[in-house]
This record gives sequence, structure tokens and C-alpha cells, in this order.
Amino acid sequence: GGGGGGGEGDKEKRASSRQRLLRSPPKPLSLSPSRELANTSTAITFIISQITSDDLPTSYKALKQIEVILTKPEQKAVMCSHVDQLLRAVLMKMKANFSAPLANADSLEARNKVTSTAKALTSCLIAVFGNKQLACGASQDCLVEVEGAVMGYLMEERLAHLEEVAQLNRSFNFLMVQVVENSDRTTTFGSLLHVLLKSLNPDGSATKLTELTMKCLWKITRTLPECLPSINVDQLLREVHLFYRGHARLNPSPSSSDTPYRTAKTILYHLANTMGTEVMKHLTLIGDEKQSVVVQYLRKTLAKKRLSSGRTDSPSSSSHHPPPPPSSS
Repeated sequence: GGGGGGGEGDKEKRASSRQRLLRSPPKPLSLSPSRELANTSTAITFIISQITSDDLPTSYKALKQIEVILTKPEQKAVMCSHVDQLLRAVLMKMKANFSAPLANADSLEARNKVTSTAKALTSCLIAVFGNKQLACGASQDCLVEVEGAVMGYLMEERLAHLEEVAQLNRSFNFLMVQVVENSDRTTTFGSLLHVLLKSLNPDGSATKLTELTMKCLWKITRTLPECLPSINVDQLLREVHLFYRGHARLNPSPSSSDTPYRTAKTILYHLANTMGTEVMKHLTLIGDEKQSVVVQYLRKTLAKKRLSSGRTDSPSSSSHHPPPPPSSS
């Protein structure tokens, strides 16, 4: 008989604990921070992959989701390690979007679709590069791709068939300003020098892309003295060294009017002028110092700087630096 009584008691216990559960249900199981980050990271990777979808609504939805993620500090922090992945997905979709036939007069609807897709993609890029933390997450290789693509679209004659081409170009221009101002400064110098070299004709002469790239370089070179603390000088000198090595293959004896050549020299001039002899301690990443234009030019500039410091009123004292680059207005 006693066993039955125990069973009744158990039933009562279970019933009362059920009541307690109903009154205060358990808190939802929360993931540990690292698990949550891993989940966010996986979700971000999936959303980014959807941007390149051939199905436009899917692509738009993914871009909207990215926009929301970028407004949430903890998710934006996770996005920092996905910046290259995001930029490449957007560039890939942009390329596919602009490869549609645009000249056909009957396809106004198709052209409008191209324009609205381009706007959505560009606004995603502006959201990334408008944020310094995210912009600094872009690698140099990826910046080369972004800069080359965006400046390429600014010159793309096919886009003239789009009704809203002027507004698109304003967005591309604004995007380039954000890229140049907010990305890591050393990385930006390196990527622009890389684009500059790739933009030259086989004989070393300038193209329209060369002109646009030089404007960006002049803009950041002017700020070099102020932003020096954030610059990796060794890396920057190596990037200029690599530019000259590539340039020499195209044009072994550049003339004094070779603007790309002078543009890179202006970077060296500002470094020598701001740092003095200290700059010579930063040649660690240049292998062949004897052959390097960088080392030769820095030595020459510093020697002339020493000479002129004794007689600042001499008319020749300022003749050692390259002519200033043309106005970038």
C-alpha cells in the first residue's frame, strides 16, 4: 500500500513544479559569447554569399541585411574580419550587373534595373568605407580591386547609356573620397601606387586611369607630414621602390616631365623633408639598396637639405624637390 502513496506524492510534486514553471518559465538558453560570435560570423558569410545571387530580390535582401548589421556595434565588430569577402562579393555583382547590354533603346526597364542595382551596391560600399574601422579592415590587394573597379566605372563609356549616369558618377566619386580618406593610410598608398603602375601604357605613358589615380595620390601625399605617426614608413618606402622597379621595365629612362614618376618622388620628398636623416633607418624592406631609385633620391634630397639649411635665402635652396603636382581641383 505504501508504494501507491509514494506515487501519489510524486504526481503532486510534478504538478506543483509544472505550476512553478508556468509562473516563471526558464530563461532562453543563451550562447556563450564566443559561440554567439561564431554564429554571427557564419550568418554574415552566408548573407555575403547571397549578394552575388542571380535572383535580384535575393541579392537586394542580402544588401539590406548587411545594412542592418552595420548599424549594430557588436555585429559590425564581427564584420571587420569579413570586409574583403564583402567587398569582393559587391564588386563581383557590380561587374555582372554592368555587363548587361545597355545601348538598346527598347530596354528602358532593363537599364533602370541596372541603375537601381548599381545604386544599392554602391551604397553598400559607401557604408563600409564611411566607417574608418571597417575601411581599415580592407587588405591592400582588395583595395587595388576596389580602386581599379570604381575609377574604371567613372571612365566607362557604356554607362553613358544609363539615364541616371550623372548621379551614379557622383556616388562613385564620393565613394573614392571615402576609400582614400578612411582606409589605412599605408595600405592606401600601396594600393594606389599599384593601380598607378598597372594603369600605364606599355611604353610607360599615362592613360585616363593614370590621371585619376595620381589625383588620389596627390591628395594623400599632401597630408603625409600630419599623418606620419600612423604610417608604416618601411612598408611605404618598399611600395615606392616596387613602383620604380616596375616603371623601369616600361620606361628605363623617364623624362623630367614624366608625371607618374614625379608623383612617386613627391612622396619621398615629403618623407625626407619631414623625417630628415631618420628616414634612412626605414630601408629594411628594400633588398637591393645600391640599385634602388628610392635610396638614391633620399640621399640626394637629404644632402641638398643639409646644404640649403645653412643658406635658406639662396635662390637655389628650394630647387631640390620635384615640381609640385598639378592642382587636383
